[in-house]
Amino acid sequence: TTAVVLKGRFAELDEQALFDLAYGRQDTLWRTLERRKDEKPPFAHAHEKLSALLAAADMTPPYEFYAGLLGPGGGRRALLAHLGAEAGEPIDEFLGLALDFERDHQPSLEGFLHWLEVGEVEIKREMERGRNEVRVLTVHGAKGLEAEVVFLPDTCAMQGAQLDPRLHWRSDEHGPQAVLWRMSKSDEEEVSAAMHEEAREEAKREYRRLLYVAMTRARDRLYIGGWETKTGRPDGCWYDLVAPAIQETGGEETDEDGNTLWRIEEPQTADPDRPGGPAAAETVLQSPPPWTLAPPAPEPEPAKPLAPSRPSEDEPPVMSPLGEDDGRRFKRGTIIHRLLQSLPDLPESEREAAARAFLGRPGLDLTSAERKDLLDETLSVLAHPDLSALFGPGSLAEVPVTGTIGSEGSLWTLSGQVDRLVVTEDAVTVIDYKTNRPPPEAEKDVPALYLRQMAAYREVLREIYPDHRVRAVLLWTVGPRMMALGDEILDAHAP
Repeated sequence: TTAVVLKGRFAELDEQALFDLAYGRQDTLWRTLERRKDEKPPFAHAHEKLSALLAAADMTPPYEFYAGLLGPGGGRRALLAHLGAEAGEPIDEFLGLALDFERDHQPSLEGFLHWLEVGEVEIKREMERGRNEVRVLTVHGAKGLEAEVVFLPDTCAMQGAQLDPRLHWRSDEHGPQAVLWRMSKSDEEEVSAAMHEEAREEAKREYRRLLYVAMTRARDRLYIGGWETKTGRPDGCWYDLVAPAIQETGGEETDEDGNTLWRIEEPQTADPDRPGGPAAAETVLQSPPPWTLAPPAPEPEPAKPLAPSRPSEDEPPVMSPLGEDDGRRFKRGTIIHRLLQSLPDLPESEREAAARAFLGRPGLDLTSAERKDLLDETLSVLAHPDLSALFGPGSLAEVPVTGTIGSEGSLWTLSGQVDRLVVTEDAVTVIDYKTNRPPPEAEKDVPALYLRQMAAYREVLREIYPDHRVRAVLLWTVGPRMMALGDEILDAHAP
């Protein structure tokens, strides 16, 4: 097996190199190659190639292993150079089988080889395509195909085993099915002789049918030839069936070597399928266009993902939920956030009752004083004349925002969700709640993280609403208090 691999297309030792390596050795062929790898360049090349394959075999899935061998390893190129372009289809089918195996089995190389050995794989080629090649086929393999020129090179031989079978099956309405083994002609009885003669006649009929198939494969030209042995050609061979008709209707010619030929031909009365004559049919080799040899242009870098609601740096310090107030301030901010999200969707007359019902849930564990304080502060924000428009009709809660912002070469894909959005005829206001953090007194004291977040929302909303003025507002829930952010400070933090 090692000798077969060493002579194959992947190691490529010639006969002499293999003989020098194998003759007179005292060890296995592989160990001999390991010991003598530095003696000759072919030995070194073969050892390096096969050692790399052995190292990868135990840890590489089948498809990856063979794709590396046939692709970067040069295996496909070597096989096509040795076997021709028609080997490309079996190679592709083999790689496809490796992928199929990995989908349904544990991807081990040994398992794949066993699966391949016990399975039956049939590769069907599309033979009707013009390939500019000579195809050598059996008559059975040529069924259904045609070619412009067909040669029948072996018409003086007959398959003797088919014309003289030894085994016969007997089955008729008068008796059971039986198998008869024909011994010699002198010893056979009447039944066996009759069955033998019938089988010979059927084989001859099939032999003639195959002649018809072979002769009808040609579109334009058919060459019929053959050779004889010392005993001549057998009676009834294809050549004897065809020669009398050709000799009767064709003309006799002599070739340059003095051989006698018979030819039947008809003048061409229609234009050829390929106009322009033989010269036009020749393939003109041209240099490939320059772009086929030039490296491809670098692909544009995709936009970087940007999620403003998920900060990529540490957030500012917050009031600890484990402080002296037992997390009451943290809970307070969360509850106000929920109320400011839900209450604006209700009619103004129903907001107080809905807020009382929500704050009265046992799971919130609020005292009556806490419930009253949260209710008063939330309703005061909703009722404030300067803020009521932000929570009035037409405003939206929890709005997803997606878009691409930035300049060429530094694009960002933003994907986030704003707490509230108000769209009017000429303006868009984006509101983000900040809970459980001590609010700054002025916008210059707002953490840079929040400024970049609101600047990103403002930029993508400007792309979505190019004809609107976009305002960014923070709602500090500890107060609660609203803070509008100016364009100047947001411009300094825009992505």
